[in-house]
Amino acid sequence: MDAKKQNKERSLTFIADCSQNMEVPFFGESQPGDTHCFTPPKVNVFGIVDCSVQGGALSAHVYTEGQGKKGGNNVASLLLKELSVVQGLIDIGNPPVDPIKELNIIMDNCGGQNKNNMVLRLAACLVEMKYFMKVNFIFYVVGHTKNACDRWFNTLKKTCRRSDVHTMEQLLEVMKTNENTNVNNVTESDFKDFDKFLNQFYKKLESGSVSKNHVFTVEASNPTILQVRLDDIEGTPSECQQLLKKHKGQGIRIELLMSAEKNLEILASPGVPDIKKVELYKKYRPLIPEQHRDITCPHPGEDVLSKIKTERNKKAQQRQKAKNEKKRSGVMENSEKDRAKVQKN
Repeated sequence: MDAKKQNKERSLTFIADCSQNMEVPFFGESQPGDTHCFTPPKVNVFGIVDCSVQGGALSAHVYTEGQGKKGGNNVASLLLKELSVVQGLIDIGNPPVDPIKELNIIMDNCGGQNKNNMVLRLAACLVEMKYFMKVNFIFYVVGHTKNACDRWFNTLKKTCRRSDVHTMEQLLEVMKTNENTNVNNVTESDFKDFDKFLNQFYKKLESGSVSKNHVFTVEASNPTILQVRLDDIEGTPSECQQLLKKHKGQGIRIELLMSAEKNLEILASPGVPDIKKVELYKKYRPLIPEQHRDITCPHPGEDVLSKIKTERNKKAQQRQKAKNEKKRSGVMENSEKDRAKVQKN
């Protein structure tokens, strides 16, 4: 089968989901008791399962909380990275001569991560850029969101929970020991401001139409029309929303789209909170091997140490003040009760 005919007949389905947070450092084997009450930096795992592979295969995109968040821009960025870099299905800014017939992406119903304007308008962009003839974003019904990603996440965690992991590099190596799992190290430059990019070319979805519906479709016949419906059962009515945002360069819209897509603005990384930097340095550093200490638990800087110390002292003073006021009010209340008894007698 030649490539042209193959693309016209290809229908691809991916299931995407976020795993529960992992941690680095993590002591799954030795379990030092002191770490029970510590708060290490979180590690986010965004998984994508390719349903065209028999039994499924997980593509795990792994990054720390200091590199990126778990919002709509992050999800849209990793979906596009999966389609372009990992799967090699699209070449950013260079639409193919023959688009792939259909793309289905299935996710859970979380509005903050998946079901939002950053992710949903991506469907229109993928079709209008002629990467796909049809794109469906499909969301599970609340309460029924267990999926293929969860099964693979459990497999990943079985290995990690039995291991001591002192660095991010070690975590990635442990995860790579699982069969049918492709582990992708995510960098700060992978996260792009899709909201800003899409706002230039597409309107936001109508208020109230996102949360109640579960199937969102864009087709090549009307690449800026989003079909919104409750489910995919035959006979279910659909609502059509025009997402096209007109601007001065309307005559060269596709050229502007390609140019903007190639030059997406990189999101500012959130960084590790100062309180966690101090905890890593003061509490975790003595517990991990010396060769890994400067990688995972570096000195946060005297300014950060001083800032956290000042904040803690201030909070301690506030707690003590509240405690004293509560004690004082209790004494006054008891005095009032004693006075009332004397007057009664």
